[in-house]
Amino acid sequence: MKKSIRGFTIVELLIVIVVIAILAAITIVAYNGIQVRARDSARDSALNSLKKSIELYNAQNGSYPAPSSCISMGCTVSNLSTYLVPTFTNTVPDDPSAPTKHIYYVTNPTYTGYGLYVQNYEGKTPCKYISPNGTAGWWDGVPIC
Repeated sequence: MKKSIRGFTIVELLIVIVVIAILAAITIVAYNGIQVRARDSARDSALNSLKKSIELYNAQNGSYPAPSSCISMGCTVSNLSTYLVPTFTNTVPDDPSAPTKHIYYVTNPTYTGYGLYVQNYEGKTPCKYISPNGTAGWWDGVPIC
């Protein structure tokens, strides 16, 4: 009597390995896309939080924050900490990939307008926000957020 031994053939094993590899590749690509969107969402949140804090400062003081290094040319938003912390916000939000990347702030010489520039979006183009009395020429060619 011959006893038959059952098992998987090499072809069946290769098919299973290929299917698992395809599923793993799809999962990794989807995961990376989610991370990019999450960081961009954090940048949007930081931008909105900064705008609110700056507008609160303006409502109380009658002008926008005026670090001397930010007049008519951009500086990092960390320069705003002496103006905004702790009265208007606990911390000045910055780009989630800081300290190597930043959101930039600029004000005009009369402190009646300001602009914010988010340079480091990963899933969309960089953009700027210019307050109603801001100078439209700040960061020329960059689309409005």
